[in-house]
Amino acid sequence: MKKSIFLLLGILLFLSCTNKLYVAGTDFENKYIPFIIDNKSNKEEIILKLGEPSWAFENGRILTYRLSIDRKGNVVPLKIGNYKNDPNFSYTYPVVTRYYSLVLVFSGNILEKHSLVLNNP
Repeated sequence: MKKSIFLLLGILLFLSCTNKLYVAGTDFENKYIPFIIDNKSNKEEIILKLGEPSWAFENGRILTYRLSIDRKGNVVPLKIGNYKNDPNFSYTYPVVTRYYSLVLVFSGNILEKHSLVLNNP
């Protein structure tokens, strides 16, 4: 368990690329990712909504997504690799200035905890 906590903190620090961590508040999460609920959401449900994760650790127990918000207020998961060929990314590229890292930790198939961190405040 301690190993998982340290891994989660390490991932957040690695993905944030800032001196400070800016964790999204409840209002922000309720507006943009209302389907992410600790101890309730299941893995398949989340993957159906967000697609395949950017990264997976501990045999899929920890999933991470890199997200942006488009002009219409929709969450746009960004894929590692060639963003510019993704039509969603091309649509949002000129106006997206903030990226978020979503880290999900599962216990079995149920979401145990999550964190949404602003990468470039």
